[in-house]
Amino acid sequence: MTNRTCALIRPFAFSFGLVLLLSVPLLGQIGAVRGPVSGLVFDTPSRSIRPILGVAGAGYLGKPLISPIEFASVAPDGDTVLVISEGQSKLARGLNTGSPTSTLIEELSGIPDEIVWAPDVSSLVAYYASTRQLFLVAISSDKLLGASLLDASSLPGEVRSVTVSEGGATVLVGMRDAEAGGVYRVSADAPPSLVASVADPAAMVTVKGGRAVYAVDAGARLIIEIQDAGHLPQVVPLIEEPDDRFDPVGLAVDRGGLSLYVANARSRTIFVYDLASRTRIGELATEAAPELLKPLPGSASFLLAKHREAGEPIWILDTADTGSTYFIPDGGQE
Repeated sequence: MTNRTCALIRPFAFSFGLVLLLSVPLLGQIGAVRGPVSGLVFDTPSRSIRPILGVAGAGYLGKPLISPIEFASVAPDGDTVLVISEGQSKLARGLNTGSPTSTLIEELSGIPDEIVWAPDVSSLVAYYASTRQLFLVAISSDKLLGASLLDASSLPGEVRSVTVSEGGATVLVGMRDAEAGGVYRVSADAPPSLVASVADPAAMVTVKGGRAVYAVDAGARLIIEIQDAGHLPQVVPLIEEPDDRFDPVGLAVDRGGLSLYVANARSRTIFVYDLASRTRIGELATEAAPELLKPLPGSASFLLAKHREAGEPIWILDTADTGSTYFIPDGGQE
């Protein structure tokens, strides 16, 4: 396992034309992209979407691509993005085709505290902490199917994590509460139901291509697997972590489904577990405290924190090979 000081991300095909300006007029100024693009991130300082440009050893955060905007979330496929500007939420699709389309999502109002995408980008969940409301936005291959309100206001404690299954059929919410904490299933047509009793489900991740969900109980330092959460859930305790540095803020599974990565905030570490043997097999360090593990499209890499300060680098986790952490320098906004 290594900790390197340059970006080594696998570029994916990306085409972004000025036609997007016509399809999504609220997006404002659209920039041109030249060269390989390894990912897209929402940049808080510049209120823009910026590309990660370059190849192995020469990656950097490029100039603003879409600005000015209030908020954005890029889907794992790199072809879909939720953009909020001037109080309106729009879903843009087909970014890689050169002929993108956009749809207004009238149900979404204000800036969500969290956006979680289904692994297959068939849906997203927008969470608003002030009202404890979640909206499930269903997406087909060619259009927006609608948004449904999922009310979590009756659940005990504090919302700690959210995940959504492929197809959007199952939405799970992790609630921290000393007595009634747990992972709950929420839906638009039924009251919440308890799936797993855990005091502090600080992070969850849905495995792509399967029905399994991994979750962590931060207080008990326990990793669990939830199988078939949408039908007859079974909870399997996987790993008890004795290390008191265990402070999970994000989970990720590699492409092969063999390894689980847990990002720890206070110790600025990432623990790596082999799922077959249920043992910890490695540890990675990062200079910046992790906040999340968000997949970057077209690669085996994950964003470790939001970009909050102009000129500062962003950190990523690359789960390929033996695993590495890298930083991406800020190439400037001009």
